[in-house]
Parts: sequence; structure tokens; C-alpha cells
Amino acid sequence: RLALKPLLKMFLHKKGAATPEYLDLLKQPMALEGTTSELAKWLPTLLVPPQDALSTRPEAYAKIDLPVGIICGAEDTATPVAQGEELNQLISGSRLIVLEGLGHIPQIEDAPAFQKALLDLLDDF
Repeated sequence: RLALKPLLKMFLHKKGAATPEYLDLLKQPMALEGTTSELAKWLPTLLVPPQDALSTRPEAYAKIDLPVGIICGAEDTATPVAQGEELNQLISGSRLIVLEGLGHIPQIEDAPAFQKALLDLLDDF
């Protein structure tokens, strides 16, 4: 839990968005019994994704047949906008909204902008 603030800031373009309130909210699941062991199981998959996963195959995205909205922060260094643009091209009928000046977690960095984008997407579908 001590590493949470520096880790969160790595994903944010607006570093000041790592407020004590958000940190407290993000810490809540860590207090649940079994969280540490479950995170330990998940972490290797985050660091080295399985090569046979459907998420690694462009043709799998092309088969998606439902409404898809993609929201990206323009300053995201973890999942660059180019990846959102690629998904948008692969998924027929999808819509991409890029939020300027935001990073990997736009819902924390600028909740009103994120909420507007989300509602715009929902209105489209």
C-alpha cells in the first residue's frame, strides 16, 4: 500500500489527481482477506501477457459484433492513443473519444470530462 501513490502517479498525466481521497478509495480492496495472494497470481499476466490470448489477436477484435466505445487519454503512456485507434479500426462501428491533456486513468484525472465522453458514447448506442 505504500507504493500506491507513486504507482498511481506513473499512470496519471495530471499528477495532482492522486488525491488522498482517491488513494483511500483504491486502498479499500487491499484490506480484504486474500487480496495479496490474488494480486500475486494476476501480476505475471499483466507483466507478460499470454501469447495465445484472444486479446493479442487482431482478428478477434474484428469479430466483435456489439456497440463499442473507446475512451483514451491523449497523454497515456501505458496504453498509447495509437492502440485505441487500432482497436477503433478493427471493431466495426466502434467510436473513439480521445480526451486531451489526460493520461491512463482519465476518470480520476478529470471526472467531468470522462463522464461527458461516456454519456456521449452511451447516447450514440
